[in-house]
Amino acid sequence: TKKKSMRKGLLLIVISLVSLILVVALAISPITKSVLENHSKEYFGRKVSMNDLSLNILSGRLKVSDFTIYEADDTTPFVTLNLFDVNVNLKKLLTKTCEIESILFSNLTINVTQNGEKFNFTDILNMLSDTTASATDTTPSNWGIILNDVELSHSNIHYQDKRVGSEWNLEDISIIIPGIDLSYIQANMGL
Repeated sequence: TKKKSMRKGLLLIVISLVSLILVVALAISPITKSVLENHSKEYFGRKVSMNDLSLNILSGRLKVSDFTIYEADDTTPFVTLNLFDVNVNLKKLLTKTCEIESILFSNLTINVTQNGEKFNFTDILNMLSDTTASATDTTPSNWGIILNDVELSHSNIHYQDKRVGSEWNLEDISIIIPGIDLSYIQANMGL
C-alpha cells in the first residue's frame, strides 16, 4: 500500500507538471502580445501593434502577423510587417549555440526620414544607447550564432531627406540567404 500511494503521488506530480507546462504553453502567446502592445512605449520608446502573435515554447517557433512599429506620433507607421516567422533549434541551446532554422520577413516596409542630422529613429538609438552605456562587461561570449534560411520577401524601403528634398524607394525586394554562421571570427555566408 505504501508503494501504491507513492506511485499515485508521483503520478499526481507528473500530471500536475505536464498540466502546468501545457497551461503556460497555451497562455504565453496572448500574454506576450498583450505585454508588448501595452508596454512597448516603455520598452522601446514606440507604440507597437499586431494582429496575432503565436509563440510555441515547445517547438521554438514565433509567428507575428500584421506587425507595426509607429513613429513617435503614435499614428504614422515607421515599420510594418505582414508576417514574421522564426524557428529556433531549441536542442542547440544546450550546446551554447543559437541556431535559427529559418526566418521569414514578408512584406516588410521601412519608412526612413532624415532631417539634417536627425533620422526618424534617432530617439530609438538614443534610448538604446542610454540602457547599454552602463554595460561594462567586455568578456567575449562563447555562444555560437547560426542563421539558416533567412528570407526577405516582397519588401520595401522608403527614404526621404526633408532638408535636401530628395526621396528614393526600393520596392519589392526579395532576398534569400541560405546560411550565415557567426560562430567564429571568420564567418561563412551564402547569398
